[in-house]
Amino acid sequence: MLKKIAKIAGIVLIVLIAAAIILPIAFKGKILNIAKTEINNNLNATVDFKDIDISLFRRFPRLAVGLESLQVVGKDNFAKDTLISAKQIDLALNLMSLFSGNQMKIYSVTIDQPRIHAIIDKEGKANWDITLPDTATVESESSFNIQLKKYTINDGYISYNDWEGDMSSEIFHLNHSGSGDFTADLFTLKTSTSAESVSFTYSKIPYLVNAKAALDADIQVDNREDKYSFKTEDIALNDLKLAADGYFQFVNDTTYGMDIRFNAPSTEFKTLLSLIPAIYKNDFAKIKTSGKAVFNGFVKGEYNDVKIPAYQINLKVEDGFFQYPDLPQPVQNIAIDLKVDNPDGITDNTVIDIAKGHIEFGKDPFDFNLLLKKPVTDQYIDASLKGRLNLAQVTQFVKLSDDTRLSGILDADATAKGNIAVIAQQKPGPFSANGFINISGLNYSSKDFPQPIRNTNIQIKLDNPDGIADHTIIHIPAAHLEVGNNPIDFHVLVKNPATVLSFDGKAAGKFDLATAAQFTDFEPGTSLSGLLSADIAFKGN
Repeated sequence: MLKKIAKIAGIVLIVLIAAAIILPIAFKGKILNIAKTEINNNLNATVDFKDIDISLFRRFPRLAVGLESLQVVGKDNFAKDTLISAKQIDLALNLMSLFSGNQMKIYSVTIDQPRIHAIIDKEGKANWDITLPDTATVESESSFNIQLKKYTINDGYISYNDWEGDMSSEIFHLNHSGSGDFTADLFTLKTSTSAESVSFTYSKIPYLVNAKAALDADIQVDNREDKYSFKTEDIALNDLKLAADGYFQFVNDTTYGMDIRFNAPSTEFKTLLSLIPAIYKNDFAKIKTSGKAVFNGFVKGEYNDVKIPAYQINLKVEDGFFQYPDLPQPVQNIAIDLKVDNPDGITDNTVIDIAKGHIEFGKDPFDFNLLLKKPVTDQYIDASLKGRLNLAQVTQFVKLSDDTRLSGILDADATAKGNIAVIAQQKPGPFSANGFINISGLNYSSKDFPQPIRNTNIQIKLDNPDGIADHTIIHIPAAHLEVGNNPIDFHVLVKNPATVLSFDGKAAGKFDLATAAQFTDFEPGTSLSGLLSADIAFKGN
């Protein structure tokens, strides 16, 4: 009897193993045809993949179907841009759907090493808008039936460039997973996210630079309203922990609604200090710190092509102090009072107010303040800067990367008040500026600057004797800088900036255009090379 049972079990095992080997081969053509048909019927893009890998073992008891070396390349304006590439996209399907018609049920999706390049061009066109319009008069049933329970992204990369909105972001080594009953109208989506590096820039201002990020959140999904609500205290940016709650909603195809509030539960200055990359990446755990910090804000309203949500960011630091144990001097008495406020989503109503800024490098103080209003129209500014810093001594306070070299003197005592549009656009209004900014003996090199900045001396003099905008004088008497081996010399005198702009100057030197990439980011696909030589004088109105 036992021999008979063992014989039957052996036969069943052999049949199962044979089926596991034969079925993927037998149905590979059917799955390949369905995949290509679905892609061609739904996407206006060039889609290619190397092969389909089918296995009964990888997602048992589901059938695993993997698209290997997937690439999705745009068309028309984005014909040279790869939207998505991935080492493999792995689907878990219902095995029995292979035998019951042409519809396959998808239960999970795993994406390995995806690289996503999302672009909005200067005309507002998005490269991910690649779905074909539905022209069918009768709704047809897709060959894939989504009954998703789980999805995973392993070691992803995301680049986002909004050239119209002057916004960009970059994420390296992204790992993300989500699970829930996606077929339900209401369900909880359990998510876990981490990334080794996150950067975000808006209007040329870097708000995040190479920050390590993590986020765990249970999201309440309402598929009927396309609304995603959440509340979590498990957000981390480097050493800074954040709590957030609110919702995000797809109002329609072009409009997103949101109401999100965030704050940092901890008031320790060190958590905020961790957002400075040069400090966080060099023995951050050993740094001695003290001081208090408050950080909070909100985003509320709708985002689309014509408007943005209202938002506010508040940051306050009192008695900030930090010192590396193996460096001789501290950075101390740090005080910052910053508020960024936009009450209605109209960009011109944004107010940036740094009511107080103070920092001491050893015993050398540096003070600054800034009030910026009407950034689109009047461009009102009320700012001051005063202090002296020996850049060669920075290494006594902060650890720089081994390949960084820095020296020179920064000396400033300057004020500016009024509408910048008076000078930039010759609009009527108040403006005055007084003081000086001197940079002497500046030398800088690092891995990001293979052509170093050397022997740089620039003096900027600002003078306005009576507060009348047109009486402002901007004078750069003699400036010299070297980028690599190419020197540039210039001087300029600007008068009457509010009426008939008067200028008198001269510039001579050389510049290797290839080094421009050290100072700015180009649009994807853009390259620049050549040598610019000039010796010009200019004078007039």
